[in-house]
Amino acid sequence: YCSSPVGAQAISSNSRGSTRAMINLEIFKAWPMPLPALRDQSRIVAQVQYVWGHTIALQQRLESQLALLHVHRQALIAAAVSGELDITGAA
Repeated sequence: YCSSPVGAQAISSNSRGSTRAMINLEIFKAWPMPLPALRDQSRIVAQVQYVWGHTIALQQRLESQLALLHVHRQALIAAAVSGELDITGAA
């Protein structure tokens, strides 16, 4: 919003900036920020929580798969070193 034409127009009459081009903190604190209706905010929060839950679940599955791949890799290395696995034609 701060970088949009609407936001720029809202502060253009008081523009003397230091922390951001064209505005300072005093102007920014006094600037009315548009907010979605409470119902819309609740819907947005619910969507973010839903997506976050799926993200966490996927992260846990990936970490589990990585751990399993690490175990398999170590087992293959051990088998190759001990001679239990013939790797002469692997190349």
